[in-house]
Amino acid sequence: CSMVQVVDMTELAQSRIELERSVNLFQATFDSSAIGLMIFGLDGVVRRANPAMGRLLSRPVAQIAGMSVEEFIHPEEQLRVKQFVARATSRSAVAVDHRIVRPDGEIRWWRAHVTRIDTDAGPALLGQAVDTTADRPADMGVARVNRSSKTGNCDAEADRVGSPSQTAGAVHHHAIPSI
Repeated sequence: CSMVQVVDMTELAQSRIELERSVNLFQATFDSSAIGLMIFGLDGVVRRANPAMGRLLSRPVAQIAGMSVEEFIHPEEQLRVKQFVARATSRSAVAVDHRIVRPDGEIRWWRAHVTRIDTDAGPALLGQAVDTTADRPADMGVARVNRSSKTGNCDAEADRVGSPSQTAGAVHHHAIPSI
C-alpha cells in the first residue's frame, strides 16, 4: 500500500512572483528618485541611501551606508535635528530645515522629512531630503567650515564663500534634478 500526497504550489509560486515584483518596484523607485532618500536605524546609522542622496552629500552611496546621520549634520544643528528625529520615532512624520556639511566643508541647507517605517529588521526611519540652499537669503547661503584633518570635526565658525552678492548669483549649489 502506498500513499501519494499532491500539493498545489501554484498559489505559493504566484506569491513569490508578486513579492519579487514588489521588491523590484521598490528598488527601482528608491534608486531612481530625484529626491535624496536614506533608510537609517533608530540609532542613526544609515542602512541604505539612493544616488540622489549621494549627490546631496557629495559622497559615494556605498560610503554613506554605515555612517551616522550626525556625521552629515552641521554641529550647531545636531541637537535640534535629534529632537525632531526623536518625534519621528513616536509618530508618523516630521519635517525640519537644517544645514549639512559636505566632505569639502561646504555647508548646504536641506529640507528633510523623516518618517518611521517598519522593516523586517525592526523599526527604522526613512529620510527624504532636498537641497534648499538656493531658496535661502544670500546671508544664509553657501558657506564652508574648516574640518580638523585629525578628528574630522567641524569648527563652529563658518568662512563665507564670496560676498553675499557673489554667493546669491553664483552656481554653488548641486541641486538634485527636477522631476
